[in-house]
Amino acid sequence: MVSINATLVLQVIQFLVILFILDRMLFRPILKTTTERESFLEKSKLDMRNMESETERLKNMFLAKESETRKRASQQGSELKNAAIEEMDKLVEESAKSAAAIKSEALQRAEEQLVKARPLLDGEARILADDIVTHVMGRRLGS
Repeated sequence: MVSINATLVLQVIQFLVILFILDRMLFRPILKTTTERESFLEKSKLDMRNMESETERLKNMFLAKESETRKRASQQGSELKNAAIEEMDKLVEESAKSAAAIKSEALQRAEEQLVKARPLLDGEARILADDIVTHVMGRRLGS
């Protein structure tokens, strides 16, 4: 049987002193460090969730701006293309008018030169015709 004597009381006191010392030097710092670590991890998880939501928001904003920019660029491209086509049509029309004016001027000059050359050619043609007839027939026609 267990007897209660001064040794048992001394052992209980030693146990309580060791338990008190271990509590102060070991258990409390470990619990404090564990609590701080858990708090840090929770804060880090919250920060991470906030960053993920911010990243998602920025991504959506970027995609929306990209889409808007692409639409605007396409619209501006179409406007530039239409402006270029209008400018090309004007240039073609001006070129056609210029070509018609040059053609008209060339025809007028040719007509003027023809009018000037016709009397000369008529005289030359008669002289040539007389020479050919003279050579072929051996005599002159009108003399």
